[in-house]
Amino acid sequence: MLKKNYSPNTTVLVIGGTGVIGSAFISYINKNKKLTCVSISRKKEHNTKNVKYLSIDLLINKNTNLDISYINELSKVTHAVYSAYSDADKTTKIRSINNDLFENTLSLINQYCPAIEHITLLQGMKAYGSHLGYHKTPSQETDPRTKEKNFYYDQEDYLKKQSKKMKYDWTILRPHAVIGTKVGTPMSLLMFIAVYANLCKFQKLPLIFPGPIKASKFIYQATDSNVLAKAIEWSGTSKNTVNQIYNITNGDYFRWEHMWPKIAQYFKMDYSFKNNFKISNGIENYFDDVDNIWKLISKKENLIISDLNQLISFKFANYVFNIDWDVMADTTKAREAGFNEFINSEKMFIKKFNELKSLNLIPSL
Repeated sequence: MLKKNYSPNTTVLVIGGTGVIGSAFISYINKNKKLTCVSISRKKEHNTKNVKYLSIDLLINKNTNLDISYINELSKVTHAVYSAYSDADKTTKIRSINNDLFENTLSLINQYCPAIEHITLLQGMKAYGSHLGYHKTPSQETDPRTKEKNFYYDQEDYLKKQSKKMKYDWTILRPHAVIGTKVGTPMSLLMFIAVYANLCKFQKLPLIFPGPIKASKFIYQATDSNVLAKAIEWSGTSKNTVNQIYNITNGDYFRWEHMWPKIAQYFKMDYSFKNNFKISNGIENYFDDVDNIWKLISKKENLIISDLNQLISFKFANYVFNIDWDVMADTTKAREAGFNEFINSEKMFIKKFNELKSLNLIPSL
């Protein structure tokens, strides 16, 4: 692996720094005391020694009139990482919102970041149509675009156009099912599994697979947030990554029919693939008064978050556990370019569950 890191006095701008990807990346680069990180998000965060948080809502406007302190911080930025995402009920709305968000971000960078050298854009497997059903696998970076309109394609085209105009480099990374401990994100598979296991356990139920048995038999994959953080740094520092696209996953694959028993063993539970879920109604309707059940668990175990809606998204879980087709990416291109980080997915889940316990987000027993 190429052992190239950010050079001293680098300033990295992270858009979406309070999400699973952004927060893990900030935590990773914060270990380098010679770096400065500037994070933009709608949520207000407290500054630390090496991280300056700027509260800017990039959905509202292009922020042409910023506070002088913000301007000073942005003027030092040499690298940018875009991991922001805004959800909506309709696909067309998701596309328009995220296009606006990205275009406003590049407008801000073009105006206030004269020292910018490189931008890393985070995408995902939906670039290959992984959400549409059966598609070519393993998915490769050279695969043609789907016929469906997708904001990934829009953002990619806009980034390429702006990079030529403003003379900076870019890299696009495509992870899948990013596994991290950050709360408050709508797409945290780790948090859902951990919370769901405790909901089942509290009611003396086995760990019931929350989808059709058929869905448990197909190939799936995940990306550890720490592996992705290293890939983001690599993308902004290696000459091999200039103006390239890379798939980034753990490097292995699994099927839920094999992973689910391992997860049940971790939580000291029996498991079952025979459920009476009414799939069309959603996982959340399997339990009576699920919100209050979690409040009872939280109170009993003295957990720091009792509001279930702050922890998980049933909408996302219903999507993941109803996928009855293979989702797998070919990561050969990244390895050939020098990125060889990997982790066993089973060990990753165990490690991350332990982190959730240490953060007092789920019961320790």
